Amino acid sequence: MEQDPERKRRVILGYREIIEDAMEVHEETERNRTNVTRILNVIDRAQNLGKHVKTSDEAILDAKVISISSQVLKQNAEILNTNLKSYNVKDYTDNIVHFVTNDQRGRTSGVNWERLVSSTKECFKYRTQSLNCMYGAFTIGETSTASKKVPKKRERIQEAKKKEPESEVKKLEKQEDAIEETLRYILKLLFSEWNKNNHKPMCYFKLVVNPDSFGATVENIFHVAFLVKDCLVDMHI
Repeated sequence: MEQDPERKRRVILGYREIIEDAMEVHEETERNRTNVTRILNVIDRAQNLGKHVKTSDEAILDAKVISISSQVLKQNAEILNTNLKSYNVKDYTDNIVHFVTNDQRGRTSGVNWERLVSSTKECFKYRTQSLNCMYGAFTIGETSTASKKVPKKRERIQEAKKKEPESEVKKLEKQEDAIEETLRYILKLLFSEWNKNNHKPMCYFKLVVNPDSFGATVENIFHVAFLVKDCLVDMHI
């Protein structure tokens, strides 16, 4: 038996107001986004009030709100389907052209694509659907285990050991060591000049260009490129 008549009175009055608002939306002849927003607000209010429902007559009022709201949403969905069938490409493109060539006050201006982007970007914030293959899933064949990547220096040395005599292997190792020694020298020189110059960047062309030797200039560019690739030196344009 109801122990709190004041609570019941508030709940019933609340539902009557909600039903009245729902019926007002339902009786409107024009179906648009505003109607959907209003009926969603009605559903939210009914959901909050439903937490206080304790008797059968209160539950009946709640069910009536849901019934009216469902009818409104169904009618709007049917109108939406009808509008989709009457879609006209020319009207669509004309509206886009008018939108990007006129400002918010209706004045004609240049083409403003940023206005279109800012107005439509919220429509593309969700994840795209997963890819479905037209001919079904791919057949998984035999997979080969990826071999561990061997550093280029060791790879070339091992290749030389297989194809060339021992003397050629040693020659290749000495060549690699000479390049690394040159890179260490250039890096040391860069740090020294960088510290002397109060940590200001050096001119790339002053560093690599040798006015007396084209070959030396090419070698300098080659060596500095190695330092940049190994992230030991930063280059900015």
